[in-house]
Amino acid sequence: MKPIIGLSTTYTHNDQLGPMLHMGVAGQSYHVCTDDFVRAVSVAGATPVLLPTVDTDEEREALLDVLDGIIFCGGADLYTPLYGESTEKTCGPVVPEQDHHEASLARLAKKRHLPILGVCRGMQLLNIAFGGTLYQDLPAQKPSTLYHSIENVPREYGVHALEIRPHSLLENLLGESTWVNSFHHQAVKDVAPSLSACAQTKDGVIEALECPEMPAFLAVQWHPEMMAAKNDAQQAIFSWLVTCAREFVGRK
Repeated sequence: MKPIIGLSTTYTHNDQLGPMLHMGVAGQSYHVCTDDFVRAVSVAGATPVLLPTVDTDEEREALLDVLDGIIFCGGADLYTPLYGESTEKTCGPVVPEQDHHEASLARLAKKRHLPILGVCRGMQLLNIAFGGTLYQDLPAQKPSTLYHSIENVPREYGVHALEIRPHSLLENLLGESTWVNSFHHQAVKDVAPSLSACAQTKDGVIEALECPEMPAFLAVQWHPEMMAAKNDAQQAIFSWLVTCAREFVGRK
C-alpha cells in the first residue's frame, strides 16, 4: 500500500472563487491546494490527501492518525501575534484560524515524529510553531536583501542561488549549491530553538531549515513542487519525504 501524505490547504473566505470555479454561492469559504503538490507527491509514489482547517486537537489527531507524512504548503502571510509581534502595515492579509490550526497540527505531528516537509509559507509556519520569528516584509525590514518575490519568470525556473550547509540533509539531496525560484516577501528571522538553518542566499536570507533531533524534517523557502516536473533534484525532495513515510509506516 502506498504511504499517505497530507497536504495542508489554504483556507480562504474569498467567495469570488465560487463564481470563478462555477460552484458555490456568495458568502462561502474554501479550502484550496495547487495541483503541483498533488502531482509531485503522486510521482514520488505516495497518495496525497488534502487537509482542512479544523477547530480542535481531537480533530487534528484524527487527521494525523491516517497520515504517514505531511506537507505544510504555501499560502498567505502569517498572523503576527503567533510570534509575539504587532502587525506592520507591510504584512499582507492573514487567516488567523488557519494559522492557529496549522501551528497546533505541526506540534502534534512533531511529537509523533511524523515525516514533515514545509514549503515557503509552510517553512515560516513551522519556524513560528516551534518558537521562531519572521521578517514581516523583507523590502521594508531588511532592504539590503535581494528581491525575493519574482513573478516575472516562469515558476519552474530558478532565479537565485542557494548556499547549502555542508553535510546537511539538503546537501545530500541537492548538492553544494543550486538555483531555485522565489515567491515570498516574508522570511525566517530568529530560527526556532529546535531547528537549524541549512541553506541561505548570498544576502543572508534563510532558505531551508532542518531539525537535528528529527531526521525526517525539512523546510524550504522556495517552491520545489513548481520545479519538480522538469527538475529531478527538486522532485527528489518529495521522493525523500515518501521514503521517510515508508519507514514511518514500518515503525507503526
